[in-house]
Amino acid sequence: MATRKTPPQKSTAASLLEDAGKAVAEAAVETSEMVEALIATSLEPDATGDESPFEGATSGFADSSPDAAVSEPGAAEPENGHPPRFHFFVIDAGWKTEPSKVLRDNFHMIRLFQNNDPLYILNREQSIALIRANPDLIGKDPILLVHDLHARGGRGESGYHGFRLCLGLINNPQQALAALQKFLRFVQQHRGSEDIEKHIRDKLHRKGLENAIEVMRESIAA
Repeated sequence: MATRKTPPQKSTAASLLEDAGKAVAEAAVETSEMVEALIATSLEPDATGDESPFEGATSGFADSSPDAAVSEPGAAEPENGHPPRFHFFVIDAGWKTEPSKVLRDNFHMIRLFQNNDPLYILNREQSIALIRANPDLIGKDPILLVHDLHARGGRGESGYHGFRLCLGLINNPQQALAALQKFLRFVQQHRGSEDIEKHIRDKLHRKGLENAIEVMRESIAA
């Protein structure tokens, strides 16, 4: 009698945040599922103004308890009345490194140049849960992840596009700061671009950031 084989199940992640009431569904979650899971959770955009949520906490987070994804939840106002193009995510597991210090010390500059696009700050527990589910990210954080909603496939079930700056791969603090500045400058200059991924490959990668900046272009698993 032939044994009936059970078809393999696709990995899914309705949520990566245990504090949102849902456990990590799989140990190896695709990056696309990671972003969709983050957006689907109870995370609210950060509304701390110029005050960095990283300041005043030994762990580098305003609130390291599982109940807070951001220090003060609030909705961001769209720029010029238009829907936001990007969703920003800050992922930091809490490594005591120079790149982490660069991010925390210059967090207010990210706020200045995000054009009121929603900014989501994961606390330590959330960052660790996400990185555990995506072990290829270990050592790459702090990460500034940008989900591009206007790119082809950026919305809905067809897939998504985006890119991320992996500051954890840059050991020198001056180089980490320069990379953050180039990244923010690039996003600001090309937020109206129809093919921002091409500009990333043509410009940022030529500037020696090909290892630190990763383009994300994947389909959403069913």
